[in-house]
Amino acid sequence: VPHEMVFRCGTTGEQTEMVDTVVVGAAGTITITGKSDMVGVTVVVTPYNGNAAATAANFTAGFTITEWRCTATVNDASKTAWLPATCTVSTTT
Repeated sequence: VPHEMVFRCGTTGEQTEMVDTVVVGAAGTITITGKSDMVGVTVVVTPYNGNAAATAANFTAGFTITEWRCTATVNDASKTAWLPATCTVSTTT
């Protein structure tokens, strides 16, 4: 596999202009918190195996990720347009 195609797993990611934090949980859940124009936006992407969310034990034993589900919270309804259409969004005020 070419070096540039290798995904390196970790528990945190680097900040960008619009992303404050990226945290990967033990169960594979990826939580992204926005900053700048995206402050107040939190996106959570969760791996699923069938109808069940993955657990930390799944990653130890091995399993197949059948889908990723996206949920998000925003502090301003106008920011929902910036999120993927497949993301379930709730608004906090």
